[in-house]
Amino acid sequence: MGDIGLHSIMRSRNTDVISMSSCPVDKSTPFTRLQFTVWSCIIGLALVSTGSFAQSINPQPCHIERSKMVTFTGEDLTDLLKVRVSGDPCSQAKVVIELLAADGSDVYRYEGNFIEHMPFLIYEPELNKLVEFFVDKVIQSAVLRKTNELPAYTGVESFYDATNDFVVITIDEYERLRTLPQPLLWHVTGESSWVHVVYNPATQLSQVIMRGGVFQ
Repeated sequence: MGDIGLHSIMRSRNTDVISMSSCPVDKSTPFTRLQFTVWSCIIGLALVSTGSFAQSINPQPCHIERSKMVTFTGEDLTDLLKVRVSGDPCSQAKVVIELLAADGSDVYRYEGNFIEHMPFLIYEPELNKLVEFFVDKVIQSAVLRKTNELPAYTGVESFYDATNDFVVITIDEYERLRTLPQPLLWHVTGESSWVHVVYNPATQLSQVIMRGGVFQ
């Protein structure tokens, strides 16, 4: 299978020219890099579909929330994943990602600025459309793998070259997790960064096991 033809969009700060550049994804691209590249390029295309870049950001508020039942703390589909972007004005909205166990306890929570999670500068009059798209993509891509699908650790440089990830727990713990079919939460944390999170039954809380990013 050949490369997948996607596109990215960039708007100049001083002009209204939109340049389209190829955003190829090779079939050999590591999962995390592929997931982030496709995710970013699709959002980039969404910027063009929403209207003129020349207008100022809409000062209106936004509040978009989605939820989905997922398997995270155990083997059953009992956990509630919630993603919310809310702010007034929308350009100052916060992103909140939460995972709630069956008893309602909060086992994971992430919060950040929405504007920092978009892969390109935004001069959009209708941010609500982008917010809704962002929230839907986070929900869809959050829990797709298990820890027994992770690659063997090969050293900091070679592991990053292969995955764009850094292991931030002990290597012994990482390799132990690789023997378990434990659900793995993935989500972006900025323009070109993300985290991998697992549930720790001992503490009944979640733990970041890898942090990733694309460095040019």
